[in-house]
Amino acid sequence: MSENSLWHKLRKNMVPKHWDEATRHEDKLSKGIADVSFCQSGDHGWMELKHIDLWPIRASTIVRIPHYHDYQRNFLRDKGSAAGNTWLFLQVDRDHLLFHWSAAQAVGTLTTSELEAHAYRTWIGRKLDYIELAIAMEQ
Repeated sequence: MSENSLWHKLRKNMVPKHWDEATRHEDKLSKGIADVSFCQSGDHGWMELKHIDLWPIRASTIVRIPHYHDYQRNFLRDKGSAAGNTWLFLQVDRDHLLFHWSAAQAVGTLTTSELEAHAYRTWIGRKLDYIELAIAMEQ
């Protein structure tokens, strides 16, 4: 699985059922732009997608997110503080975690249990529920 696979899975299950529209961004000139912009119930939003293969073995180990950079955190913070509908969506193996932009600032510095506690919604040990994801993102 990869971020690209995660995008295809989201697009297939969210558009047009839950998102009115969504676009994947691959901007090599402007650093930090979130991976996906979307419209949901007339509101515009952004989502950064991240994927790692496995959880760390030790509970005390920080869950590192490769390629999650400060400029991406800054984008989420700036857009989120201005408009609010900005998210980090993380897949680890078959688990999924949704982070509000404010909590996304700490991602990459937390242990597994801390990540779960900071997440806005989690789908740990269960299938991702796209209706639940859409409802969470409308709040």
